[in-house]
Amino acid sequence: MVEGFEDSTAAVERLAAGAPLHEVIDVAAPGAWLALDAGMRYVPWRLDSLRRDPVVALPTDLSGVEESLLALALCHGDGRIREKALRQAGRFPALLPLVVIRCADWAGPVREDARRLLQEALDADTAPALAALLLELGRRDRGAFGVEALDRVLRGAPGDRLAALFGHPDRTVRRFVYRLAVEERLLGPAAWALAAAQDTDNVIRDLCATAALTAVSKGECPAEDVLTSLLSARDPRTRSAGVTALRAAGLPERATAFLDDRSALVRACARYVVREHGGDPTAHYRARCAAPEDPALPGGAVSGLAECGDRADTPLLVPLLTHPLAGVRARAVAALRTLASVDTQQIRPLLDDPDPGVVREATDTLLPRAGHLPAEWLEERTGSGHPRHVRVSALRLLGARGGVVALRATTVLADDPDETLRRRAREALYQWRPSPAEPKGDAEIGCLLDRCGHLLRDHDLRLRKWEAGVLHPAQDPAEADEDPEADEDGSSRGPSGHALTRSVPPPVDWSGHPSSSQVRGAVGSSNPRSTEQQQVRPRGIPAMNTHETGTFRPRPSLPVPVLRDPRALSHWVTGLLVLSAALVVFSLYVWITAYNFYAEQYASYDPWPEQRAAELDRLITLSDTLRMNLLLPTAAVFLVWFRRVRENAQVFAPEGFRRGPGWSLGSWFVPVVNFWMPYRIAVETWTASTQLPAAGQPARPSLGTVNSWWGLWITATLVGWAGTFTLFGNEGEAYLRGMETMIFSDLLELAAAVAAVLFVRRLSALQHVKAVEGPVARTPATPTASDAGTEERVTAS
Repeated sequence: MVEGFEDSTAAVERLAAGAPLHEVIDVAAPGAWLALDAGMRYVPWRLDSLRRDPVVALPTDLSGVEESLLALALCHGDGRIREKALRQAGRFPALLPLVVIRCADWAGPVREDARRLLQEALDADTAPALAALLLELGRRDRGAFGVEALDRVLRGAPGDRLAALFGHPDRTVRRFVYRLAVEERLLGPAAWALAAAQDTDNVIRDLCATAALTAVSKGECPAEDVLTSLLSARDPRTRSAGVTALRAAGLPERATAFLDDRSALVRACARYVVREHGGDPTAHYRARCAAPEDPALPGGAVSGLAECGDRADTPLLVPLLTHPLAGVRARAVAALRTLASVDTQQIRPLLDDPDPGVVREATDTLLPRAGHLPAEWLEERTGSGHPRHVRVSALRLLGARGGVVALRATTVLADDPDETLRRRAREALYQWRPSPAEPKGDAEIGCLLDRCGHLLRDHDLRLRKWEAGVLHPAQDPAEADEDPEADEDGSSRGPSGHALTRSVPPPVDWSGHPSSSQVRGAVGSSNPRSTEQQQVRPRGIPAMNTHETGTFRPRPSLPVPVLRDPRALSHWVTGLLVLSAALVVFSLYVWITAYNFYAEQYASYDPWPEQRAAELDRLITLSDTLRMNLLLPTAAVFLVWFRRVRENAQVFAPEGFRRGPGWSLGSWFVPVVNFWMPYRIAVETWTASTQLPAAGQPARPSLGTVNSWWGLWITATLVGWAGTFTLFGNEGEAYLRGMETMIFSDLLELAAAVAAVLFVRRLSALQHVKAVEGPVARTPATPTASDAGTEERVTAS
């Protein structure tokens, strides 16, 4: 039977060999006919270049062919063959589904012939069998004809024919028939209510419940005939509709029985009806929960107390934690969590409950308080001697604690024989991050990450090691001893004598690579760990990635950022920006000239000077072409400079950025994001490149240059778009308004170009000064000749 595309091509070959149609495909399945139609066009019947031995050669005259070959002809890729086959399709009623498919054919003559045949053959007897296929084809562009024909036939069909479709396995057919029955009022309210209670489709349940309740509100039938079915429905939406209807039916007292329903929606509707009738649902819930020994206590009563009670009801809920019914215990835990009345010591024993639902609720409740649970106690529950749900709970709680205990449990369970635990442990490993409360450089974390490193990408493994402080650059101890600027604690001092933290690198020279002290400042590493620390092994984990001596192998270091002089690139960017500003001035001249010309012509009745208008159009085109040709190299050089200053800033302040250096390029090409993310990167780069203030200087760097550049550039872009939209397709006064907008846009672009030059020059100068003089600005009270020269350079830049 046809189940997929490959099966359909095999079915075509079997039909071509003369196999009966009912043996090749499932004639009752619409998808089988559609797959046969697609598979037939895939087989190269007449293209000998693709297939030298075609499966079969269809005869020119189809009047005498058998059913199998005629079915293939109805699916043929040549529209003329399909048209000929349609003339013979009436001989075989079993081929009517292919006629239905041809009603949505892309060839007009084929489509019209098929629709004529369908109108002749479709009646109350054939419509039920073709309903699913007709509705499926109704989703196609030309498939509305079949749906309309089905609608006409079913509206006039006898009731027994229509009733057979109410139980159709295809929910699309059932929805269509029930909508038709509601519109034509072919069923009574009691039948609609019964369908709402028994059908499995939400759309049908809502449709029938609404129709039944509408009939009750109009007085067409007694409410009891409808409410009995709705209130006994399995679906909560249907039950809630019946409970809400109790108020309009004058039977609000019956809503009390649904206050303890298992569904929160039904309980909420029941509380509404009871309150409207003057009752107190809260008192009802308190009375039910006051007897914790009641074996018939429903879990809905416990949840209802949490939904409308307060923290004063906690004494009623705590005894329910030991109720014999697992459902009540689980609801009691959830109720305490809802009322924010959680006592860790009261919930903790439920982590060993035999019911998985209770343990799951207890785990969800204790996740925010996982730090209050003993780590050793949780680790013990991840062992194979405990049930799966207890081990999963312990893994989740350890993951919420974070740190080395979470990584230890994740590493052990990542290779567990239980597939569920193994999958959860690996998911937790992907999300693990070092705890900020634990000291960095723990050798156990390094060993654990090495053990489960095969589950992570190299980049993710190195990143986690770096965050945990167990991935350090290689450092020669002799080089550290020879570094005159290194203090005993691993920090450095600049020329000004100020101690530098590890997050701020010492002064460097633009040429060459940074020294070992600069590497420590750039990546935030500390002094090398001692041999004793390197030989520490985590508890319960065998040594891995070790030499024969038993010591850990040296771990590879992350690439260390190196300062690179941006001043040469800034000169290129400045030159291109100045040239762009010159073209903007030329564009201003062109737009102002064109504006004066068109304004004069619109105000007079003189003949239109075609030659002058053509000249102005050529000038506008020339201006736009020159600016676009210059835009690409300017943007390319600017982005290279922007990436370089961003990487330099990473050396100055590694912790000062929320995103990686790659965003300095990628953020410009992401729609919507490019309106704000490049600005944020520029602000972070400017801040990181500014020297730390000396005594008596402002603590925050001035961002006026960055704000001016970005604000002018964004405004000019938006105004330019508005002007372009205004110019397009308009004339007269609207066209003049568009030209005025373009003139204003060019003025803004000119100002933005000037601001961009200032931004590029000043940021490059700031990075040069910080790299040469150190991270701390000198005190203005004792200026030196070097300070004066530096200030002069920054101002000149």
